[in-house]
Amino acid sequence: MTNRSGVLTSAKSPIFIVGLFCLLLLVSCSKGDNPDDVTIEFWTALSENNLEEAKYYSTDASAELFDEKVRNASFQIGKVRYDCDGATVVTRLVRQSAETSSTFNTYLVRDQDEDRWKVDYRHTLKNIDRVADKRFKNLIKTTKESGKSAKVSLWSFIKELGHSIAQLFKNMKERLLR
Repeated sequence: MTNRSGVLTSAKSPIFIVGLFCLLLLVSCSKGDNPDDVTIEFWTALSENNLEEAKYYSTDASAELFDEKVRNASFQIGKVRYDCDGATVVTRLVRQSAETSSTFNTYLVRDQDEDRWKVDYRHTLKNIDRVADKRFKNLIKTTKESGKSAKVSLWSFIKELGHSIAQLFKNMKERLLR
């Protein structure tokens, strides 16, 4: 079946099927329910200590894990990646109180019952802990390297001081024997 302009309009037409798919995709994404918006709303709610709103944007198992570590923090989001299980949003957390920042992945899953994205805070926390653990290990490594450097410098100073003291005693002995 064709319309006046000669375009196939049959339900079996590939053009019709592709058009229908695009329309469904447009409608499903136009609700404002996308991973980056949900991520921003979730982190903003936690930052403002609005736990009820944070619960709305997260999985049911996540709510028990909320803490005050992110209170009054600001957030920036980056690239969104989709996979078969959900989506990942690169998130940068900036804590004003400590003037520190960290970058990690916020994990989201699609709630099939409510047909919307939700933050999997439990999975996200594991990622935040890995990032913090990596930073801590780097800090320890840097401290050890600084310690080794300080140890070498200290030994050099002690040797030099020992030579100077030995020279001082030698000079004093020579003066006394004259």
